[in-house]
Amino acid sequence: MNLENLALLFDQMPGGIWTTDLDLRYTSSGGKEAKSFKKNHPNYLGMTLQEFFKTDSTDYPAIRGHLKALKGEIAEYILHWEGEYYQCHVSPLYDETKKLIGTIGHAANITEQRKEEFSSIKKRSEQAARYQRGLLLLTKMDYGHLDETINKILKVTSETLNVERISFWLYNKKRSEITCKSMFCLSQEQFRSGYTLKALDYPRYFKALEESRHLAANDARLDPRTSEFQDYLKSFDIYSMMDVAVRLQGNIIGIVCHEHTRSHRDWSKEDQEFATSIADMLALALETHEHQKAKQALQQKTQALQKSNRELERFAYVASHDLQEPLNLIVAFSERCRSLIQKNTEPRLIDYLSRIENSALRMHQLTNDLLQYARISTRKRPFEEVDLNLIVSEVISDLQIKLQEKKTHIESSHLPTVRGDSSKIHRLFLNLLSNSLKFSEKNRPTEISIASENISKEFTKISIKDNGIGFESKFNKKIFTPLLRLHNQEEYTGSGMGLTICEKIVQVHGGKIEASSQKNQGTKIDFTLPRTHQVKKSL
Repeated sequence: MNLENLALLFDQMPGGIWTTDLDLRYTSSGGKEAKSFKKNHPNYLGMTLQEFFKTDSTDYPAIRGHLKALKGEIAEYILHWEGEYYQCHVSPLYDETKKLIGTIGHAANITEQRKEEFSSIKKRSEQAARYQRGLLLLTKMDYGHLDETINKILKVTSETLNVERISFWLYNKKRSEITCKSMFCLSQEQFRSGYTLKALDYPRYFKALEESRHLAANDARLDPRTSEFQDYLKSFDIYSMMDVAVRLQGNIIGIVCHEHTRSHRDWSKEDQEFATSIADMLALALETHEHQKAKQALQQKTQALQKSNRELERFAYVASHDLQEPLNLIVAFSERCRSLIQKNTEPRLIDYLSRIENSALRMHQLTNDLLQYARISTRKRPFEEVDLNLIVSEVISDLQIKLQEKKTHIESSHLPTVRGDSSKIHRLFLNLLSNSLKFSEKNRPTEISIASENISKEFTKISIKDNGIGFESKFNKKIFTPLLRLHNQEEYTGSGMGLTICEKIVQVHGGKIEASSQKNQGTKIDFTLPRTHQVKKSL
């Protein structure tokens, strides 16, 4: 079939048809579109595509498509030409011997279709811009008061989506029903609340929201997921519904319901995405509210604790001050009485006076230790870097006389620098080394070793071991109990608060302390303190 017969065959076909040779010169044309095309361009036959479109660019859609067809492939492209849009298809053209002789193309005018598409895109763009403005308005909102926040979100959503009724429902703890937290009616500019729906009465609806976050019913009365609300829908003239589950930490806690009245509405993808963002905002409002409640509760507990600490410190101060004054008088007058009557009184009276003095001195020490214990948590100082080598040197200097009396040998490895309260850490080492000296063997030199070990990125462990009298292993965990004494007062003096104070000091530094011992085999104390690069808070 020659090209002229081919043109006649295609002359009655819709659109436009053309052929080109191997040089991309127009050789024929046909189709209904070709009639008006020939009228506007009577001399185009014989022209190359480059001459006709006035370009040599191989990226021009028509030229690129025809070059692809000359390679034996089928090409499709959209051509915008003289204000019109054409959907074009170009294929290789062969003769009877299957020899490639050119191309054959077909074009359909899609201008009206494109206009509709552009109109739809413009409408959706305007809609997206409106939704963005609504979301931007809500993101600038103060989330302080929960009810006001919810009402603001519902009102802005109703106005932005142009939905007559929008409501926010919350599940009860058993998830057996939902209660309307707030409902906004656009035409009436009113808020309502208090309605309750039981899940058992609407099984398909609640199941649908469990399985999919969105429930978009264009015809709510026929949609099986929402038709259970038939009476409700008719009474309020509701035709379409779009509901979104509100999730918090992966769990459904509520539902946002959008109700379109007086006509059906096809919920677009943009509608559903905007509604999802609103559901997320409501979840954020609830979460923020819960955080604020928790923060307020924590602040109240902190204030109560601070008040309790202040009262405890006042009590400890008053107790120590008021108790020590009569104790000092008891000691002073006991000493005077003994000096006056020592030469003329029987030994029993001297013994009684000595016991009174010793009891008063023990009471004096106990009140001091109780005051020291109370101040560990209540008196706060900023953390600082503390060189434990320097602390040990200071403690050894403080205990110099006792160390000499006990013929003590202290072996200490190089200790790390930690972060904490230097005065409290000094008290910790002083108490522990004093204990090693106090509970040492009488006829044997005292040996104390101090070592350290980094056990994690956060903490370093300090170990203090001695060769003293030790104690039974069953007391390993009880030894830090306040006022606990394992030996009688006459043999080993003390208030029973020393190790309790040590435990408290370690605890306020975030560490732990443990004791291990066996009778007559010495004692080992292990405790942890924060390393310098981890701790940022203060005591």
